[in-house]
Amino acid sequence: MFDVTATASILNSAPMILIYTVERGTRLHFTLREVLFERMEASYRITNSQEEYLAWQGPSINYSCDTSLPGIHIPPSGLLQKGATLFPDEPVASRFPWPVPFNGKDSNFFDIFSSAFFLLSRMEEYASFEADTYGRYPASASWSYRNNALHLPLVDVWCLYLAELLNQHWPGCINLSRRYRFVPSVDIDNAYAYRHKPWKRQLASTVKDLLRADANNLSRRIAVLRGRRQDPYDTYDAIFRAHRERNLRANYFVLCARPTKFDRNLPTETPAMQQLIRQLQAEGKVGLHPGFASNSDYTLLLEEKNRLEHIIGGAVYASRQHYLCLSFPQTYRQLIKAGIREDYTMGFADEPGFRAGTSLPFRFYDLLSESESELRIHPFAFMDATLHIYKEMNRERSLEAVKAISSKIKETQGVCISLWHNETLGGIWNWQGWEDFYPEILDACSL
Repeated sequence: MFDVTATASILNSAPMILIYTVERGTRLHFTLREVLFERMEASYRITNSQEEYLAWQGPSINYSCDTSLPGIHIPPSGLLQKGATLFPDEPVASRFPWPVPFNGKDSNFFDIFSSAFFLLSRMEEYASFEADTYGRYPASASWSYRNNALHLPLVDVWCLYLAELLNQHWPGCINLSRRYRFVPSVDIDNAYAYRHKPWKRQLASTVKDLLRADANNLSRRIAVLRGRRQDPYDTYDAIFRAHRERNLRANYFVLCARPTKFDRNLPTETPAMQQLIRQLQAEGKVGLHPGFASNSDYTLLLEEKNRLEHIIGGAVYASRQHYLCLSFPQTYRQLIKAGIREDYTMGFADEPGFRAGTSLPFRFYDLLSESESELRIHPFAFMDATLHIYKEMNRERSLEAVKAISSKIKETQGVCISLWHNETLGGIWNWQGWEDFYPEILDACSL
């Protein structure tokens, strides 16, 4: 079990918080660490002895139904009890009331621990739902979307409420040392639009252009292949330059799957592809972009990971699912088995915002096995395709949306992770006029 007492005491000289509760189980321990240690940087200890709790002179939280006890009272809803119902039948809103700002007098608080667990565990995604075209959980099915709260990092906001409450009762109890961070990330789904592709694919694509009478694409293809024009997806120099000018180091996720209907990147055996991957490695951190087919096939996932590791000459520990395909708990179980330690898939394709109610990383909790894993989940806040394709926003509205999201993360001293693609800077098809937009996004998210 993670020793929050010893570790937190080293990092934080603030007084320890004593928590009285009769709750027991892995859900409770997972949630207390995520809320108190990870987000509030607080050291804490749990007791089920009222005698010990009553004798305690420092900060205290009464997480029980006994309203006669001192300290901040957080009434438990029962969701964190050992053997609690796996999926609540009622909406989370009716079980866990929305918090109200502390008024300086009332020491009661809503059940922040159960609320945080509901969102961080992604409990609602284990239940049946109507999937989208790609088999994904849609944003519209989530509690946060239905309650107009998807744009808020709710768990982080709730933690600040509790921190304020603790500090009003015990000044200096909580003193956050973390600061806002911005981490850009780029997915390489299709490294090049025309160049370096096998001749059979080139021929098939040319025939399609002819059959569709797509003269613009055909002429562009010919110009690129004859060296008269740069490949529109070869935007890497512009991406690298934009990051360097702002002292940013990005994460790059590379699709290494064999060609399928949904996996269309260059084969990793292609020299140009290997050179690009090594170039990405020199500029930032390279992770795996598991293919659409490998989401349900562990053998394929392992093959893709091995290909990437062979090219970079080392182990790959980070990933983001292609098409953001994520099924609970199967996807994460598979990643853990393959040796992935950090995943960046947590976000919606059809809406910007906070899928798990937080901008900060957290560990994957497997509800079916009721166990906490070592896999760290890094939520992203927005994606280029979400803004322009799904939400049909122009550049101006997209920039406004990004500024609004990043401002919420700045207020909660969180981590803003953006998701962009090399194709977006190419300026063709759906992305005409977006060629020079990426630097504006970076500036909006930087301090």
